[in-house]
Amino acid sequence: MGKSGMTVKIKIPKGNAFLFISFVAISICFIMIASAVHSQKIIYLSKNSLYTGHEIPFSIYDARDNNLWEKVIPKLSDEYDDYAIYLPVEESEFLLRGAYIKGRVSAPPMVWGKFFDEHTAWSETPLMVVGISHKDEIEYIDNKYYYSYNGTKYEVIGIMGLEKDSRINDMIFIDFKSALGISDINTQYVLDTRGKGYIKNIGDKLEDLVSGKADCVIALPGDSHEGLAAMLISKGIIMDVLYVFVLICFSLCTVLVTDMWLKFRGQFLFVMQLCGYKKCFKIIEIFKRYCTITISGYIVSIFIAMILSYFISDISIHPVDAIIALALSVGLGTIILSVLYIRWMMTSSSIGGK
Repeated sequence: MGKSGMTVKIKIPKGNAFLFISFVAISICFIMIASAVHSQKIIYLSKNSLYTGHEIPFSIYDARDNNLWEKVIPKLSDEYDDYAIYLPVEESEFLLRGAYIKGRVSAPPMVWGKFFDEHTAWSETPLMVVGISHKDEIEYIDNKYYYSYNGTKYEVIGIMGLEKDSRINDMIFIDFKSALGISDINTQYVLDTRGKGYIKNIGDKLEDLVSGKADCVIALPGDSHEGLAAMLISKGIIMDVLYVFVLICFSLCTVLVTDMWLKFRGQFLFVMQLCGYKKCFKIIEIFKRYCTITISGYIVSIFIAMILSYFISDISIHPVDAIIALALSVGLGTIILSVLYIRWMMTSSSIGGK
């Protein structure tokens, strides 16, 4: 109540309320759908023993040079990124695999530390990434973590796994050099990449590099042109495609909502212009209001998503999705607002000139 006994009402402009509600809705939709996509990708990786679905086995035999890979890998890595060469080690109790990783292939969900990269996967020191089921067997010595296997102490650089039961929890990866020390060079390997298009090129190059030094057999896919539709629905890539579609939809919604809000605020801009406000002050005022509303909507959407993830175990909020949602809602929104505002200024100037 005021002194006169009248109730003071706070009026929220329709445009601001619309912008806030819209960004809460589209941000939470993006975060939830992206979370579901990531969860399905992890489930698929777990079922497929961390292979992407594009992997092909190949064998090397009759090789007499034990340093063959030391000559092949540098040349292969100079030309190609985003591939992995795995060396499965026979083990009855759990899946043990040597790994050489270059670029981004399919990193497992990490509980602690990091997965292998091109430096740690080709190391002079025995290194290991263990599943969370093996964490009780890790020793802490001289400020480092170690896991003993087959008489060798491996330095643990990461622990991978999920809260629920998963193959990933029981797996162990070791650096590629250590795996070659356990297995003979003449054995079966697995080449894995992020897509079918890459695996044939890398496989051909690998076969060329090994040719003449050993017999290498690589079961490469044929040169069949499957078409875009078949490629998009392949099991190894469908989740990535869905994620891209979600990003596109989110971006389009941001464009639409920003354009509608600016139209709602058109009257306010005209009033400021008639009152003689400087151009820089108008720009600061409009962008300040826009960013305040979008950030507020983003924070509320994160809060709602966290509540839902608490009650629904299948939903997990990934930090990368939250960061992308913030970048799109505020960053992309601000860019779109800049373009639309410039267009509005040009339009209003031309009308004023007439």
